[in-house]
Amino acid sequence: MIKQQIISKIDEISNLPIINEKSEILSDLKRLEERINDDTFHIAVVGEFSSGKSTFINAILGKDILSHAVDETTATITRICHVNKTDERLGMCEILYYDGKTIKLEDTSQLKKYTTVQEGDNVAEKIRSVTVYVHLPYISRPITIVDTPGLNSITYKHRSITFEQVKKAHICIYVLSDKGVKESDSKILRELMDYQSEFIFIQNFIDKLNTTEGESYDAKLEFDRISLEKICGTNTMKNCYICGVSALKALCAKDDSISKLYGADYHAFNS
Repeated sequence: MIKQQIISKIDEISNLPIINEKSEILSDLKRLEERINDDTFHIAVVGEFSSGKSTFINAILGKDILSHAVDETTATITRICHVNKTDERLGMCEILYYDGKTIKLEDTSQLKKYTTVQEGDNVAEKIRSVTVYVHLPYISRPITIVDTPGLNSITYKHRSITFEQVKKAHICIYVLSDKGVKESDSKILRELMDYQSEFIFIQNFIDKLNTTEGESYDAKLEFDRISLEKICGTNTMKNCYICGVSALKALCAKDDSISKLYGADYHAFNS
């Protein structure tokens, strides 16, 4: 009943003459109505390039699916859709182009070609989105996890498509690099807060703490929390979560195909 009442009010507002002249407001109202009607819970994973977003999502999936080497900048959004084990799309990928063309892949082995910046091929200008169908254990409702381009990318198109996903998401997971909360994060978060108020902050690379110099897990997270409170406000942070992880080690623990982890290989997962 409440849902229908809200939708009715949105329609009523949309039909007001003064609103009809404002395309941006109409677009926001349409997006709000779509979000209310959508039973899928949307999680946008955001952060700067090299913060480890793709590796973090791979760790959740328990499989090394999304590209994450330092020279493979994510160029378009990738939706990870949870489906039942009996779903015929399980394990498949769909590539949607801006011109309406769709390509279906039987597995994820070719994903890099369609999701990352490739020399001489502007993925962001050609591909609208990539959808990967997986099964997440212990999940009983429709969930979509969205991997987004880094928000410190020099490409306006990358920032644009990321912010569009933030507007649609029910919650954002913001991934911090090993340096913690930087000035560039501050600027990005202030922009994000115009569209999103629900955040889970992930301090990635927590295993790189220098314990011999007195660095500790609790101290690092407390320092991050204080920094984030200055940006987001104390009241906002009361409803947010922050935790420390090593996305790479978590992924290696779950994916048997990653047989060894060498220090020299560490940088290859920083994206």
